[in-house]
Amino acid sequence: MLGIGGGIIVVPGLIGFAKMERRLAHGTSLAATLPIAIASLITYLAHGNVDWPVALFLAIGSIAGAIVGTHLLHVIPKNVLVIVFVITILATATRLLISSDSSGRADLTVASALVLVAVGFKPNSGGIGLKDAGVKLDDRGHIAVDDQMRTNVPSIFAIGDVAGMPYLAHKASKEGEIAAEVIAGHKSARDYRGMPAAIFTDPEIATVGLTESEAKAQGKKVKIGKFPFAASGRAMAVSETDGFIKVIIDEADNQLLGVAIVGPEASDLISESALALEMCAFAEDVALTVHPHPTLGEGVMEAFKHALGEAVHIMNRS
Repeated sequence: MLGIGGGIIVVPGLIGFAKMERRLAHGTSLAATLPIAIASLITYLAHGNVDWPVALFLAIGSIAGAIVGTHLLHVIPKNVLVIVFVITILATATRLLISSDSSGRADLTVASALVLVAVGFKPNSGGIGLKDAGVKLDDRGHIAVDDQMRTNVPSIFAIGDVAGMPYLAHKASKEGEIAAEVIAGHKSARDYRGMPAAIFTDPEIATVGLTESEAKAQGKKVKIGKFPFAASGRAMAVSETDGFIKVIIDEADNQLLGVAIVGPEASDLISESALALEMCAFAEDVALTVHPHPTLGEGVMEAFKHALGEAVHIMNRS
């Protein structure tokens, strides 16, 4: 933005240097500098990433630059001004070209000393004596376990990432509880219906259960409910309106199959859907549950209502 701002100010200023010297030097009306202001606004429109107040401020600055320029012409050689003028135009044009893609969206450049690229995961199961103990591994190196987290060697248990996907901290914690309970002689097993996952990006992403494509791949006919955060009063109040809540239910009986959330506090909001999935809930169970207003959580209720065609704050499908 600074490069473009400089171009907006300097380029019109140089135009004033070169073309308006005599008129402005002799007190001609400031109306003569109107083309300079227009040039500034045109630059704004071409880039599309400068606020209107900033563009207007720079337009005023360009007029001032033109006035000052008329007096500097008596000090700076005109050849020097022409060279600076050309360089400024080229620099500004280059800035406009490289800072926007074909759709006009501005790119974000982040300066950093190092970039960490983490592509893929693999189990760290080597070098700990598993082979000597007779513990079986799968093709990728995960330790093979049953639903009680027990390996093929009855006295050895494994939990967490090394025991297979998904690679999630709360999944590992749950498996640790299961293993401890089994070792202590309690009846326990890995029998959860859905494992919630959260990605702490901006906006956040969270899922639980089946996706729409996974449900269809299983031969299920589904109904979809979707509530945008742009329709949430709380989301508007906290200026976090990007994203949505998507609900997938079975068309046959409205039983919940999965939920995906993209938006503010998605990692917290997914817990309600995880509970609903674990309890084999139907869409009506969540839709009929009163949620406090104004909250982000009521968007979950609205998404379930939308799947049923009963949404209040957004248009229902016919």
